[in-house]
Amino acid sequence: MAIVPQECVLFDDSIFNNIKFSKPDATNEEVCKAIKFAKLDKFIENLPQKENTIVGEMGIKLSGGEKKRGFYCKSNFNK
Repeated sequence: MAIVPQECVLFDDSIFNNIKFSKPDATNEEVCKAIKFAKLDKFIENLPQKENTIVGEMGIKLSGGEKKRGFYCKSNFNK
């Protein structure tokens, strides 16, 4: 369980690296599992660079819901 604040903090980096930030020693397989768990996989499939797409500072390139889902994935990943 995680609390997702109104204003989610994402770094100006890829979706993959934003998620991996919570658990730096995670394998690529673990990050991909977390992406599927948060149901980000279908959204990521439509991005030009998939999980390597840069989200912009504070996730500016994402909608509010996409940011929250990314933050949810990131916050639950290290559990």
